[in-house]
Amino acid sequence: MSRSGTAFGRYSMSGGRFEEAEGLPLSAISELKNYKDLIDDVAARLYKREHPRKKNLPSGFSRDIDIRLTGIKHGCVVVEMTRYQHETSNQIPLWDEDAPDFAETARKMINSTIRSIKQAKDPASIGDFPPESLSRLYRLGKSLNEDEKITLAEADNSGRIDVDSDWKDIISRSTESQFVERVIDGKLVGMDASEEWFTYTFLIYTSQKIIRGKADINRWDDYYNFISNFQLSA
Repeated sequence: MSRSGTAFGRYSMSGGRFEEAEGLPLSAISELKNYKDLIDDVAARLYKREHPRKKNLPSGFSRDIDIRLTGIKHGCVVVEMTRYQHETSNQIPLWDEDAPDFAETARKMINSTIRSIKQAKDPASIGDFPPESLSRLYRLGKSLNEDEKITLAEADNSGRIDVDSDWKDIISRSTESQFVERVIDGKLVGMDASEEWFTYTFLIYTSQKIIRGKADINRWDDYYNFISNFQLSA
């Protein structure tokens, strides 16, 4: 089975640390993960919007949105992202053949929503953007310094839009809840699924305290793979 790669838009970082020396600062890598997580989340919401009668995503939905960092150019830091897809004449498609390309639609919707929010100077100016994905959208640029920015564009560098200090100022006025990151030393010890959500059980090593949380059922595979790997290596 062969795989073909195409440029996944254009993603660049400039100002501050990105122009002080060649290369991508490791402290900025979290922004790339935030971006991929956002693409996955918006694509999943769009799929469910297109298929309202389906309770779950197709198996491996996020895994098959295979976006890779294939190069870094200096000047500003241009992060070359390539999306790989299977190419075979007899492949059974994971999604409907006539369905839209949800990952590419998500990418374009993210860019247009950022542009709309900045033009209106209103964090609620989101148009058709999935409201469930807003917290992830608002994370873009979180780790940037005041003089730094991320520029999203098409592969030919048209349609540029900046995630910068103005963006951060606008979204700071939103009432949408923000992700708060914590580091907890422990292990995932249990999962229990319902139709729309599943609960997970986590053991904290230091206190031996059990905590429980709830997550979207579409993240089941991510959590299950983690707990499976842990059990295999324990």
